[in-house]
Amino acid sequence: MIVDPNFRIISTGYNGFPVGVQDHPERYANRALKYQMIVHCERNALLFAREALHDACLYTWPFMSCSVCAAMVIQSGITRCVAPEIPEHLRERWAEDMALSTQMFEEAGVEIKIMPLSLFGL
Repeated sequence: MIVDPNFRIISTGYNGFPVGVQDHPERYANRALKYQMIVHCERNALLFAREALHDACLYTWPFMSCSVCAAMVIQSGITRCVAPEIPEHLRERWAEDMALSTQMFEEAGVEIKIMPLSLFGL
């Protein structure tokens, strides 16, 4: 979800196949194929936005943006990102990419707020 500085919702997004692309269970079951085909929630939220995103804030779940999405978020003008910490069961797969996202956000001056999972009862 992307909100403006007054916390009004600008846009939302979801992870899913592009419009018109068949949403077959076997595509979801093939991890490599799925990640080549789906549009991440951040990218969908950026595409769905109908106004400028300068100084907006991005909220993501279940963890922060991947490095490809981080680059797009930076380019859009978003200046703050809020996300929960990476759940233990996903750290091995995503920790390296999240570190790259963090580096990119920091270099670009995008504020990052990582929330402890305990705040969500996890």
